[in-house]
Amino acid sequence: MGLFQALHAYLISPVLTLLILLAVAAVLVQWLIQFDITPPGHPIVRSLMRVHEAVLGPLLRPIRKAIPPLGGVLDVGPMVLILGLSFLNSYLIPAVFSVLP
Repeated sequence: MGLFQALHAYLISPVLTLLILLAVAAVLVQWLIQFDITPPGHPIVRSLMRVHEAVLGPLLRPIRKAIPPLGGVLDVGPMVLILGLSFLNSYLIPAVFSVLP
């Protein structure tokens, strides 16, 4: 295993996987709030949303500017982010690292 493959396997891929999992958790929490299953003022929900905004906010802002909410309600930004990070992790980064020595 070369340096770049090890870098991808042990650093880049786990970080991207954590970002994907955080985005999935944020989507689930937003759905729970949207369907009135949990109140938005709950301390755990507030702390999860603060972490979501701090970590994923900078990644989601450009996506939300390009793709507004569908019907004014459905925010597809996190779904686009999940697909983009998955593509980056599974295909693009390994392809780039495979051509490096």
